[in-house]
Amino acid sequence: MPVLPIFNKTALKFIMDVSDSRISTAELQRLAKKKRGEKPFWEFYDECWKKWLDHKESEIESEELPNGDDAESDDDDQDPNADSGVTRYWVYSPGKGGEFWDKFHSEGIMAIGWDYLGDLRQYSTKEMVAQAMRDHDNDQDGSKKNNANSCFAFGHQMRPGDVVFAKIGMNKIVGKGIITSDYEFIPTRNSFKHVRKVKWQAKGNWPLSNDNRIPLKTITEMTRYQDVVQHLLELVAGEINVKDEKVDYDEKGDGVQYWWLNANPKIWNFSSTPIGSRQTYTSHNAAGNKRRVYQHFTQVRPGDIVLGYVSTPLKQITAMCRVSKALHDSAEGEVIEFEKTEQFSEPIPLKRLQSIKQLEQCEPLINNQGSLFKIKPDEFEIIRSIIDEENSESNSGLVLFPKYSKDDLLRDTGYDSEKIEGWLRTIERKKQVVFFGPPGTGKTFIAERLARNIVSETDGFYDSIQFHPSYSYEEFMQGIRPDSDEKGNLQFELKSGRFMEFCAKARARTGPCVLIIDELNRANLSRVFGELICDPIYGLVVKH
Repeated sequence: MPVLPIFNKTALKFIMDVSDSRISTAELQRLAKKKRGEKPFWEFYDECWKKWLDHKESEIESEELPNGDDAESDDDDQDPNADSGVTRYWVYSPGKGGEFWDKFHSEGIMAIGWDYLGDLRQYSTKEMVAQAMRDHDNDQDGSKKNNANSCFAFGHQMRPGDVVFAKIGMNKIVGKGIITSDYEFIPTRNSFKHVRKVKWQAKGNWPLSNDNRIPLKTITEMTRYQDVVQHLLELVAGEINVKDEKVDYDEKGDGVQYWWLNANPKIWNFSSTPIGSRQTYTSHNAAGNKRRVYQHFTQVRPGDIVLGYVSTPLKQITAMCRVSKALHDSAEGEVIEFEKTEQFSEPIPLKRLQSIKQLEQCEPLINNQGSLFKIKPDEFEIIRSIIDEENSESNSGLVLFPKYSKDDLLRDTGYDSEKIEGWLRTIERKKQVVFFGPPGTGKTFIAERLARNIVSETDGFYDSIQFHPSYSYEEFMQGIRPDSDEKGNLQFELKSGRFMEFCAKARARTGPCVLIIDELNRANLSRVFGELICDPIYGLVVKH
């Protein structure tokens, strides 16, 4: 049996310090077995895992730029281009995974975090920024180089007139703009208090090849990499600016239109597509027949707003989109194209909308059989107000879970640091852990404190479920359950269980989300979990 089955050949060669390309995976596993010796498996595994992760992190740093060089050195505190009059080019990440791109684009700004640093103008060198970060994190051995460089560039080196490309990761550009203001620190903002105003000129989704990939860190100057800059400029040139196109329609007096689009979760789902991604929808079904109310497809215009509704079994509005292209021919046939602009952390159930008197004539609420429905402006305003009410926290900016540090965890539980670190490593590696023991020994208490530490200062959350002998698959996953309609008539609908609700809520977050199952042994696990026990797509392992 392999000693380290999770690692591929490349990882094993690095971990075992082998350079011979002819060595087989089986030979590498034998070397691993010999290297392990008498060590416990978990201890040896953690050593190997840490070595590989450290290697990958250093590899990312060394690949900051296409030619392997770093754009800035630690000594580069003086800005040689400050008054040169040369247009400078930057790449910028609007939050992890581009999560705040739509918000910043609509506000006409670019902003970064690290709010605890205060006004960046108080730091005259990058090392001063890095030291402030080390002091805040209580990590005097940390480099903080990339984050410090990003903050220093944002506060000191960027200038009005510079060109900025908004990016996601290393392989995707989502926007281009021109910086129009000096740096500001705005303490009244909820988060992302370091701000510059930007005139965003283009918005889209442009993937990059490996030959043109860009740095991973938040902000990097690209001016001296002219080949890459030219490629980025050509990439976004001539792209439709949805916002400008919407204004053109308003000037003609036609106004923006509002639509409701149904998605069958068996085929695709608004919730599973990232913000900023573009999707097409055909005007004809698979049989080649025009969809119900085909005329609606011919009336769709760029800039129109689309409410994304997921049909049975969820039956809820989960997202909002903006039309980027009207009906046009494609390889799939006639399609409309739209871009996802919002994901609601609290979806709006269909039944709630149907209970509102002012919406009783709303087309998709009267008869939801079809795909694309038109919504009147006043109906949209009512639905939008409900969405804002239910998602007020997420719309007011990033809401972080209160800080719960490792010191807090050690103090509250009374366990030593080694034990806590072991549990956290296990959870990080296996994504689950089972606590067992006699009643009243603090299993639930410890689980909740670990969960609080894991989601601390992120937009994640934790939830808990208590099993009991009659707990069923229908309650946990989904199932047909009785309910009554607005007239009191009994009806049976497919409804999501606690696990599906947890997943739907977690899908809208970027931070870790933890589900605690209490009294696991009291339920019939094969009946409750069903296919979760053996189906790898859910990523859940059940042990007892």
